[in-house]
Amino acid sequence: MIAAHGFWSFSTWNSWFALLSESMKRRRSKPFIDPITGDPLTWQEHISWRIQGIIRHWAFISIFTCSTITAWIIGVSHPEVLIWWNLAASYLAIFVESVVGISMFSQTRRDAVLIRKIAGMEEKLLKLVEHIVEEVEDISEDLA
Repeated sequence: MIAAHGFWSFSTWNSWFALLSESMKRRRSKPFIDPITGDPLTWQEHISWRIQGIIRHWAFISIFTCSTITAWIIGVSHPEVLIWWNLAASYLAIFVESVVGISMFSQTRRDAVLIRKIAGMEEKLLKLVEHIVEEVEDISEDLA
């Protein structure tokens, strides 16, 4: 039987979800800026870059390598350790690729927008140059 009040009550969970929702809205409204490019980032991209900063650090690589060596050593006498370590490492690989993918695809989209703007500017500039060339040719013919 679920108690009417307390931790398991509907109102408690509803309050937690409301608090979480408000927190997420505030996060979405707060602008995150890429420190290198100055591009605005979504909060998902911001988190992705933070996680990548942790993963691509020598301390993380060293700890992961030491843990792998330890699992191999222990796995000699306890093969189940190798199985679980293999599963954990496989999940970590999927997780890392997903995190990298989030930021990569977002950056690619931003780049595509800029490339389209540049292509549009190039098209307008070519039309302007063609118009100027025509005007110069007309003036040259009038003077001749």
